[in-house]
Amino acid sequence: MKLKDISRKNIKDILFKLNIKLGDIVFVASNDLEDLHISERNLLLANLIEYLGDEGTVIMDLSGTNFDPRFLNLDDQLKTNDQLRKLMPAYTKNKAYLYTDDNLALNLLLNNQAVLSNSYTYPYIGVGKYAKLICQSQSLDFPNGSMSPLARLYELRGKALLINPYMQRLKLNNYVFETSHKSLISINGGAVLKNNKTIWKKFLEKEIQEDKLKTIINSHDYRRLFYQQKINKTDIMAVDFRNYVDYCRKYI
Repeated sequence: MKLKDISRKNIKDILFKLNIKLGDIVFVASNDLEDLHISERNLLLANLIEYLGDEGTVIMDLSGTNFDPRFLNLDDQLKTNDQLRKLMPAYTKNKAYLYTDDNLALNLLLNNQAVLSNSYTYPYIGVGKYAKLICQSQSLDFPNGSMSPLARLYELRGKALLINPYMQRLKLNNYVFETSHKSLISINGGAVLKNNKTIWKKFLEKEIQEDKLKTIINSHDYRRLFYQQKINKTDIMAVDFRNYVDYCRKYI
């Protein structure tokens, strides 16, 4: 069975085996889904949302390497009194596609109920009962830290559903390091528009220490955190967000 052939019944069986349950808050991250047609990705998301029910929530990460400020058009910016939002194009659905590398996250933008978080470099998108609560408060300094959607996922005992995951690039790792007092602070930034000109906006960030992360990932106990399924060549994994973070914090 291929990922694109998953039926409504099949996805229920798979999610059950991954310990994903009705009403769960689920952070979804996918990699290498270019071969799935847009309609197939929409069906996958629709089945997941239906499975979680009215009490459920889906959150995804929209950040990536695709952002190019030359593509921006001020004419269709979100009309709002909040001047900050006028400067931060990722706050609008029609700009967020410029950011993400996750094709499944792009499809979630098509959902009329989707809400975006307040970051121009690390935007998140969510649908469902707790999407607004999770996405509404995000610091522009340390955007994956204690005021981030990831922090709300930790507090609300969310779960992470990972499709073809690349462990060293999981956004969960950013939260682990940004909320650790042991992590070093660096200055990063992103392009924003001001007076029709592109400027570089600085913000603070805590570095991911690649050597420590690699050691954690290669440890035997690390793999025990995950529920795992395999569909054809597609690896699907799930983990309790808090269990993952607490385990990683222990070893950094």
